[in-house]
Amino acid sequence: MVFVDGENLTIRAQCVAEANNLALVEGRNHKRNVFYWLPSPVNTFDGTQIGDPLLPVNYWWLTDFRGAETLDSWAKRAYYYTSCPGDGMAVDEVRHALWGLKFHPEVFHKKRNEKTKAIDITLAKDLLSHAFLDNYDTCILVAGDRDYVPVVEEVKRIGKNVWLAFLDCPEGGLSEELRLASDYFTPLHDIILKGAKQPQTQPFSQSQDAAPVSQSTESRTEATEQQPPLS
Repeated sequence: MVFVDGENLTIRAQCVAEANNLALVEGRNHKRNVFYWLPSPVNTFDGTQIGDPLLPVNYWWLTDFRGAETLDSWAKRAYYYTSCPGDGMAVDEVRHALWGLKFHPEVFHKKRNEKTKAIDITLAKDLLSHAFLDNYDTCILVAGDRDYVPVVEEVKRIGKNVWLAFLDCPEGGLSEELRLASDYFTPLHDIILKGAKQPQTQPFSQSQDAAPVSQSTESRTEATEQQPPLS
């Protein structure tokens, strides 16, 4: 299962791009200050292309970019947590866009320029409850806040693995304590910078109504022996 602190990811991704004199183009994967997700496909450092543009929530980025197989391309469910100013229609529009990216959207209303604690609380609750219910063996946590350290340690005590992914650079705001508390780590800043150089042509709108793709075993990619099973 995948748990994304989308509000934090979005703000930090914008900071990283701006620090490198780049901009994240608003479109299918990005609405400024509200949500951002990794572009797919992306050219790797050896010039090959990975990722399927029709399957936005896949995990091609969990690789070392040196020819290793990616992890299992699917999880049982991917949760995205963020907040949005405006009325109920604005919140619904964001939920619809995230659903179109194959996420289970958790979108909270907020006042402008404020960070709502509902995101941290809800993500931590879901991360822990799904571990207790034995719904995953390894989860992917896309977050950087130190506040998640206690829940990560508790999930590990239950016997689960936590694979952390976030921006590993000065502008990324990654807590070193959170990195050390996790079992595995994947940096995302280089991928985000590549995405900033690749404008997204499809505009953000409520017309994103693609149905979720079935998770058949034929669509899975076999993980390497060094990588833990992804549930």
